[in-house]
Amino acid sequence: MRRLNETFRLANGVAIPKLGFGTWLIEKEKQCLSSISYALKNGYRHIDTANDYGNEKNVGKAIKQSAVKREDLFITTKLSGDIKDVRQAEAAFKKSLKDLQLDYIDLYLIHSPVPWDECDDPQANYDKENAALWQRMEGWYREGLIRAIGVSNFSCADLTNLLEHGTTVPHVNQICYYIGCPQSEVVRLCKANQIQVIGHSPFAHGDLLHNEDVLRMAQKYDKSASQLCIAFALQNDILPLPKSTHEAYIIANTDVDFIIDDADMQYLSQLTNTIPDSEADYL
Repeated sequence: MRRLNETFRLANGVAIPKLGFGTWLIEKEKQCLSSISYALKNGYRHIDTANDYGNEKNVGKAIKQSAVKREDLFITTKLSGDIKDVRQAEAAFKKSLKDLQLDYIDLYLIHSPVPWDECDDPQANYDKENAALWQRMEGWYREGLIRAIGVSNFSCADLTNLLEHGTTVPHVNQICYYIGCPQSEVVRLCKANQIQVIGHSPFAHGDLLHNEDVLRMAQKYDKSASQLCIAFALQNDILPLPKSTHEAYIIANTDVDFIIDDADMQYLSQLTNTIPDSEADYL
């Protein structure tokens, strides 16, 4: 079976496609519609968006225009990182459902543990607010409006807060993950609690595709740098979210049915400073 057709099983039993299609920065209607159309036509079934991406309406339109049945799709969206109030979250959730033209969302995430403009502030703490948001999300989950719930960009401390104050362990933590940015501590905590890790920015916004070590290793397997990055994540049981607006690249990113040998995986895992600016962003 092709990896594109394989799934991970979340802790609640929900199957999530192992390869997702990211839509960050794909905002313009024509580009968004064509990109998702290319992705669905070529076998992707997991589409990832967010309120903060400003493209939920276009994603919803692309889904409606597709011939793929709703039950065969897995749609992820996220509560804005700037929303830390339950009433505002209620309105945002309803708007996401309306914009996406969906009766339910497959996976709903808290996009950030702190508002975006406070991400660099080590003193910023919204534990109480996140716990309240999480409890409301648990309600939507019990009502069947969401099939799985999770978080994005949450640290070990942020996750521990929810583990202590919620009744449902997050099904997912979506974090920045690529060769050179393994986030080992967070990944270990997630795996210990059966929290599926989804890796956004698997190419480090394209910077990793020019890394000499990655290019040399990709050549060894007769693959592109992007294909190597995707396979690396999958072999570590991380669900990657590659994205592109070009059909050729969208198709190429599904050609990842190869195995990186153990020695090469170890070599790639030990790489550091793989991009000019190794600071992981929060989107």
